[in-house]
Amino acid sequence: MIDAQELRRRWSDKTEAVFTSADLSNYVEIPARNYERTFDFQGCKSIVFLKGERTGTEEDVILMSQGTGRMVLPAGVQVLVTDGYTKCSSNPTDAARSGSTITSSTPKPVVGKDDGWTVVAQADGY
Repeated sequence: MIDAQELRRRWSDKTEAVFTSADLSNYVEIPARNYERTFDFQGCKSIVFLKGERTGTEEDVILMSQGTGRMVLPAGVQVLVTDGYTKCSSNPTDAARSGSTITSSTPKPVVGKDDGWTVVAQADGY
């Protein structure tokens, strides 16, 4: 099972990603997948790494961060990001070479609450 120590090991406070306005969102939910991916973050108010199978308890939270960085996100971990830039930097062909199953999906709206407002953002089918 993935724990906070493992996620800290995978986290870097630096990113070389080039972000565009399309990468900026008030709220993004990155669902857990059965394969590893790499994500870059910039200027995020909150980055919360959660167990993929959530129970609704505090134990679901593995690690919390903020700001800018890069995470090699392990399989089975989902991420909630508020107020910042988020970009999936994985090369799908790399994951395919490792035997992982990759599926693409049509972008779906993501809905969240922020200070009493309902925020809708377009997710890229991370």
